[in-house]
Amino acid sequence: MLSAVRACRDQCGGMRWFAGLCGHRAQPPSLKPRDLCLAMDLPLLPKHTEGIRSKLKRLVDGGILVETEPGLFAQPRP
Repeated sequence: MLSAVRACRDQCGGMRWFAGLCGHRAQPPSLKPRDLCLAMDLPLLPKHTEGIRSKLKRLVDGGILVETEPGLFAQPRP
């Protein structure tokens, strides 16, 4: 799964790539902030993981993503 995340990141850039990743699949994956840190080549430090988590929470508040379970984020199904 991380190879797909990295490929989409390289194509889209920025945080837009998460929504782009979910759009490339028939079944949107649920990703953890830790997985996204690994995909973005960030060190697995709490400050990075929590920063990504807070950005994902903002996308949930904006209706772009859904939190399927605590800590798992995905694009809403149509």
